[in-house]
Amino acid sequence: MFKASDIGRTGYETVAQMNADTELKARIEQLRIACGHKMTLISAPRHGGSLNTRSFIPQVRHDAIGVLAAVTVGTACVLTGSVTEGIAVVPPGKAKTISVEHPSGEFSVPLEIDPNNPQNVLSAALLRTARLIMRGEVPAAMYGSNKCIRELEKCVKEYGNVGINLHPEHWTSPPLSHRAWHPLYEKMVEHQIPAMIHLSTSCNVCFHTTDAHYLNADTTAFMQCLTSDLFKDFPTLKFS
Repeated sequence: MFKASDIGRTGYETVAQMNADTELKARIEQLRIACGHKMTLISAPRHGGSLNTRSFIPQVRHDAIGVLAAVTVGTACVLTGSVTEGIAVVPPGKAKTISVEHPSGEFSVPLEIDPNNPQNVLSAALLRTARLIMRGEVPAAMYGSNKCIRELEKCVKEYGNVGINLHPEHWTSPPLSHRAWHPLYEKMVEHQIPAMIHLSTSCNVCFHTTDAHYLNADTTAFMQCLTSDLFKDFPTLKFS
């Protein structure tokens, strides 16, 4: 993270303005190589939040802010001496909700502070809406469940759905080649729609979310399909 004012920017520039700012992107690339993978520019809040942000992955401006970046920004807001000091608006109390402003709105990050050590964050969470906003995708929860199949049928027939987001959990669900998934695959083939396989994150401290778990989980899903008879049973099944 770095302050917008330190590089001659306000921090309130639009996505288009920052993506077109070649000088800014060159400076961010220098910082990224020296300091870290993803960079976030910060400034004082404008809309009643705790801090305003502009995130880059790695040089392209994010339309909002990633979940891990939001937690990082929220944590920095409560740490003495961090780059956010002097511009972040932090609520009082041991349990704090940091409102991280971004170009598309805000991300609320609840933090629990250690009462014996204010510099120790005991827990961090993210507040999200539970309301589904459909854009041609089906929230296919619970493999092979009747509820999932009914929802898929409804979205295909009534809303013209063209694909689904398949979200297996390698720790608890059967492999993608297991027959438990077949009712879902049958409907995918029937309606000629693909599934994007999107793996969940890990709570295991041995697996870093991005660098280890996501890469391993994607490979696991790929090998489950590759080394089984899945495509013999469903030769026209499509994944992305």
